[in-house]
Amino acid sequence: MKLSRLWAAPVIVVVGFCLMMLLGLARPSLHTTMFTIGMYALIALPLGLIYGQGGTISLAQGSFAALGAYTSAILSTRYGVPPLLVLIPAMLFPAVVAFVIARPILRLPELSLALVTLSFSTVVAVGLQRGGSFTGSFVGLSGVPPLPFVGRDPVLVAIALWLAVLALVVLYSHFVRSSRGRALNAIRVDRLLAESMGVRVPVDLSVLFALAAAVAGLAGWFYVH
Repeated sequence: MKLSRLWAAPVIVVVGFCLMMLLGLARPSLHTTMFTIGMYALIALPLGLIYGQGGTISLAQGSFAALGAYTSAILSTRYGVPPLLVLIPAMLFPAVVAFVIARPILRLPELSLALVTLSFSTVVAVGLQRGGSFTGSFVGLSGVPPLPFVGRDPVLVAIALWLAVLALVVLYSHFVRSSRGRALNAIRVDRLLAESMGVRVPVDLSVLFALAAAVAGLAGWFYVH
């Protein structure tokens, strides 16, 4: 009962907005606004796990979204991979990068960790801008195919995005109440106590960091298509 109450409000809000857009009751400008809000929600929701459950912080979510977007754009435009198939590498590549860099940096204090992840974001931005014709440099890549079923329709794209946000909220609520979620909460409260109880703190935090990056990659995939 408590679990259903947790995500009942998001369900009502999302379904209400979707019905308004489908019935044409919303102004066209609202479609773009809803897409922008949904995009930021998809990027920001994992921060609730990183900071709220794991007790750590990351300022690199935007960079992981960019990695997912460029991965999807390069594979679909240069190699002809369908948009639905590039979803897997668009989420997997940021997750792998996040897992690799998480092991050494998650031992740092919060302020140092924030600065390191911010510096990583700068490195990613410069790397993508200096990628030449492969990444499109400062101009970017064009000719990215739209998503199937929704195409370029702003209403359908916004609805698909908010359904993904809703699914993420439901998964989030289930994860927080799972044994793994309680273990992460123990890490946030007292890392030494969590380690003494058998929680693999470095591994669990690295996996959490990677999951947040994968969701950011999903947001980048939505954005580029």
